Amino acid sequence: MTSQQDVFLDSEGDAWFARNAVALEAKGSVDVPLQLISQLKPDEPIASVLELGCSNGWRLGHLAAELGVRCVGVDPSEKALADGRRRFPSLELLHGTLADPPIEEQFDLVIVNFVLCWIDRADLFSAYTAMDALVRDGGHLVIGDFLPDHPQRRPYQHVSDSQVFTFKQDYAAPLLASNLYDEIARTTYDHDHYVPRLAPVPSGARAVCSILQRSLHGRFPLV
Repeated sequence: MTSQQDVFLDSEGDAWFARNAVALEAKGSVDVPLQLISQLKPDEPIASVLELGCSNGWRLGHLAAELGVRCVGVDPSEKALADGRRRFPSLELLHGTLADPPIEEQFDLVIVNFVLCWIDRADLFSAYTAMDALVRDGGHLVIGDFLPDHPQRRPYQHVSDSQVFTFKQDYAAPLLASNLYDEIARTTYDHDHYVPRLAPVPSGARAVCSILQRSLHGRFPLV
C-alpha cells in the first residue's frame, strides 16, 4: 500500500501548493508560529533556522528578513520549492519529507507546523526521531498542529483514496514525556479562522502552537 509520504511526494505536495499559493501571500501578519517566535528570548542568539514542511519558504522569508540568519527549508513539493527559490533566493530549499529529511546537521530553531497530521502512522516515530536529531541541545522546536479532545483521524478530503487521512492529536505530548523538552510557550486557537480566541473552540477545529526547548540533561538532575 502506498504510504502517505509517497502520496505527498508524488502529487499531493504540488497540489496542496497550487490550492494555497495565493493564500500564503497574506499569512505573515496573522501567522501564529511567527507571533510566538517574535516573543522568544533565547539565552544564545539564533543563528540557524530549519523548517520541515516549508512550502515555498514564505515563513522562512519573514524570519530571514527579520533575523538576518541562515534559513533552510524542506518540502515534498518541487513546485513550491521552485517558487520559493525565485521569491527568496537567500533561502536554502531542499526536496524531502519530515520522516526522511535530506539534511543531518543541527539547528538553533526548528519549525514543524501542520505536518505531523499528514504523516503515515507507520512513519510517525521515524518523523519524531528525525525531527529531534535536527534540534541542537539547548535549541528550540516550534511545533503546531490540531489539538482535539481526543486522538482522531479524518479522511483527507483532497485525495480520493480513502486510505489517506488527517490525524489529529497532541503532538507535543510525546516530546514532553521524554523529559528532553520543556514547553516554554503555548497558544491555542481556532484553525478555521487562524486567530486566537478566548471563547471555546470546537474540538475538531482547535489548534495549538508550542515552543519547546531541547535539553539532553537539564531535566535529569544528578542525585
